[in-house]
Amino acid sequence: MVRKVGGSNLRKSESNCSTTNYRHEWHLIASRIVPIMTLKALKGKDEQSWNSALLQFRKSMVKNIREVEENVFNSLELSYNFLGSREIKECFLFCSLYAEDFNIPIEDLVRYGVGIEMFEAIDSVKEARDRVHAFVDDLKKGYLLMDGEQEGCVKIHDVVRDVAISIASGEEHSFMVRCDEALKEWPEKEQCKNYAVISLRCTGMSKLPDNLEFPKLHLLRLEGNYEDNYASKLPNLPDSFYGGMKELKALSMLNVYIEGSLPTSLRWLTNRRSLSLYECGPINDVSVIGALENLEILSFEGTNIEELPKEIGRLSHLKLLDLLRCGVKRICPGVLSSLSKLEEMYLGSSFNDGNRIEEAKATFTELCGLSNFTTLVIHLRHFAYWPRDLVLTNLKAFAITIGFGTRYFSKRMISTRDCRDYQLQNQLSLEDLHESDLMESEFQNLLKITKIVEITRAVGVKNVGYDLDKDGFKKLTELSLKDCQDLEYVIDTTDGVPVPQIAFPVLQSLCLDNLNKLKEICHGQLPEEAFSALKRLKLWNLPALTHLWKGSTQLVRLRNLTSLDLMSCHKLEGCSHYP
Repeated sequence: MVRKVGGSNLRKSESNCSTTNYRHEWHLIASRIVPIMTLKALKGKDEQSWNSALLQFRKSMVKNIREVEENVFNSLELSYNFLGSREIKECFLFCSLYAEDFNIPIEDLVRYGVGIEMFEAIDSVKEARDRVHAFVDDLKKGYLLMDGEQEGCVKIHDVVRDVAISIASGEEHSFMVRCDEALKEWPEKEQCKNYAVISLRCTGMSKLPDNLEFPKLHLLRLEGNYEDNYASKLPNLPDSFYGGMKELKALSMLNVYIEGSLPTSLRWLTNRRSLSLYECGPINDVSVIGALENLEILSFEGTNIEELPKEIGRLSHLKLLDLLRCGVKRICPGVLSSLSKLEEMYLGSSFNDGNRIEEAKATFTELCGLSNFTTLVIHLRHFAYWPRDLVLTNLKAFAITIGFGTRYFSKRMISTRDCRDYQLQNQLSLEDLHESDLMESEFQNLLKITKIVEITRAVGVKNVGYDLDKDGFKKLTELSLKDCQDLEYVIDTTDGVPVPQIAFPVLQSLCLDNLNKLKEICHGQLPEEAFSALKRLKLWNLPALTHLWKGSTQLVRLRNLTSLDLMSCHKLEGCSHYP
C-alpha cells in the first residue's frame, strides 16, 4: 500500500539503501506512523525529497508518548496486546530499560526473567534461555524488535521503545526508565514510590542517596559511564543503599564504581535471585553475597575480584556463575562442591597463577560431583591446569581454550560485553599439547560432541580421525589443524582399527596449515559420506601433500565445496577441477 501511494521514487529510495534499520523504519511508516496524507504529498517527488522526509521522520522521534499520534500508539499497543503470553510481554518491556539505539544483550533478558521468577514450567537456565530466544524471534517477526549490531544483541526502534515505556510505566507494570540523559542526582520526586522496575543512567551523579524507599521494587538496573578510568564512574554505593528495597529480586549494575567491599545492606535482600555486576570493580571483598541464599544467578563479568571466598558456598540455589574477565586467581576450597544446583560456569581467563596449579586442579575436580552441571566456558594457560581424572558426565555445552593468549580468547569466545551470545557451539581450542593430553583425559568424551575443534602444535598426533574419536567425529562442523609437525594423515584407515561407516559426515570447514609431514587427508579406504558436507577447504604450507586421497571419488566427495584456498602446496595434484 505504501509503495502504491508513494510511487516509483519510494521504490528507488528503498533500493538504494539495504540496511536493516532503513527497511525497519519504512515498515513502521507502513504501520501508519506517518499519515497516508504525508505519503500522498510526497508522491512524485524526487529521491532527495523522500530522503529528507525520512530524515525529518527520524528527528521527530518522540521523547514523550503524548507526541505520538494516537493511531500509532493504538497500532503498536494492539501488537503488544496480541503477543499472547505474559512472559513474552515482559520480555518485550524489558527492552525499554535501555537507552535509545542500545544493543541489548539477549542474555540480560534471560537473567532478568529468572531473577523476577517470570518463567513458568522451566527447570534450568538453559530452558529459560531457549524460551527468551524464541520470544525474541517472534518479536522480530512482528517488527517490535530488530537485529542488533553485535552478536547476541537486539535493538528496539525509538518509536516502539517510547510506546513500550508508556505501557511499562502504567499502574499494571510500574516501570521507571530514565536512561536517555546523564542524571546529576537521583530524581527527587522518585525516592519513595511503588515502582516494580527501575532503570537509571546515573552518569553525572556525584553521590547516591541512602534513604531510598521502594518497598515493591523487584528489578533495579543502574548504569554508569563506559569510560575506562574509574574516576568517571558512579561514586561508591552508600552502605545502606539497599535498605529500603527488601523485595528486590534482580539487580544489574554496569560501570557502577564499587571499591573495597559491597554495601552491607545487600545482606537484607534475602529474596534476591539474580545479581549482575558488570565492570564495577575492583572489589576486594564479596563475602556479603553469601547471605543471599536464594540467589540463582551471580555475575561479576568484567569486575576485578581476585578471590571467591568460602561464603559463596552458602548459595545452595545458585544455577549460573559468571566470572568472565574477572581475573579470578582463587576459588576457596569447597565452594564449588557446595553449589549443588550449579548448572553453568563461565570462567574465562582464570587460574593462571603458575604457583597454584595443583590448587586450580583441585578446584576443577569439585565440579565432578555436581549432577546438574552442564555448561563450562574456560581459558587455561596450559594443560597442566586441567586434571587428567576430571570427568564431567553431564557436560553438554562448552567453550574450552587451553593455551593461546587472552586476546585470542577474547576474540574467539564470549568474554566481552559487546559479544555475549551464551548459546555455545561446543568448541575446543587447544595449543601446545601432547597426544596423551587428549587420550588420557575427559577430552576423549568431549570430542564426541564437539562441533568446532582447533588444535595447534600437538606433539605425537599422527592421525586425527580415529585416534582421537573412534566414532568418526559425527558432530564436528569445523576442524583446524596447525603446526602439528607429526601429523601424517587426517584419517588413516590402514592401521588395523575397524573403520566406522561414517567419518566427518557434517564437517563444513577444514583448515590445514603448516603441517610438514602431512601426506594425505585420508590414507586408505575413504569412509562412506566422509567430507560430503565440506564447503570450505584451506590448504596452506603443506610441502609433503600430494593428493587429498586416492581413488576416483575425490571429485564426487567434494560436491558441496564452494571455497578452496591453496598456498604453498607444491606437490598437490588433481585440484584443478575444484571451485
